Amino acid sequence: MINRGRIPASLRYVHGVNLETTAIAGSRILALGLSLLLAFASVSGAEPIEPDGLSGPILWTRDVTGYTYVQIDMEHGEIWAAVPRTSVRVGDVVHLVGAEPIANFYSPTLDRRFDRIYFAERLRVDRPDSAASIAGVRTVGEILTAPKDLIGMQVTVRGEIVKFTRAVMGRNWLHLKDGSVAPDGSDDLAITTQASVALGSTVSMRGILQIDRDFGFGYRYGVLIEDAIIVEE
Repeated sequence: MINRGRIPASLRYVHGVNLETTAIAGSRILALGLSLLLAFASVSGAEPIEPDGLSGPILWTRDVTGYTYVQIDMEHGEIWAAVPRTSVRVGDVVHLVGAEPIANFYSPTLDRRFDRIYFAERLRVDRPDSAASIAGVRTVGEILTAPKDLIGMQVTVRGEIVKFTRAVMGRNWLHLKDGSVAPDGSDDLAITTQASVALGSTVSMRGILQIDRDFGFGYRYGVLIEDAIIVEE
């Protein structure tokens, strides 16, 4: 059974605390709300999901107060999930444990409505030694942390297109994020390409990394991947 929308009305108040309105305020309340939500799904007749039934590499992740949101690439398509805050990164292969689907869920922190998202008790993580070991893909955070080590090298990155500008100086310009963050807080990678991509889409791109590029007219970049192509998967 798929629960719809927010925390069920019968569970919104525990000892006088409104779990729905205070969920973002602290991880303890969030964890309690999640536990109650899972308990409700269990007693309401929902069929349990096997721990290994939902698994795959992380395509995108973001931490909010008390939760970690992840987008997971599965064989039959991509899914979204939320778990009590966990340290994960793009490329980690994860398994959802104790997961229950929620339909039409709105996250005020992300200001996003999910048609379907899984809330899980926890993640099991199978972490490779490096994100580069997964089909040669590097994370945005990894690239922005040590770009000088990659100057002139061919680099592959996968993430969500958050900005796209067409046909400026004979090329298209885009910005890509994958949920990873460099130590200085930067999380946005600029790319030039002849390809057209849809804003909000998730793509893999490969190009040559350069640093300190100044094209004039305000187009100045500390790190830039140039002449990128879309990598078919």
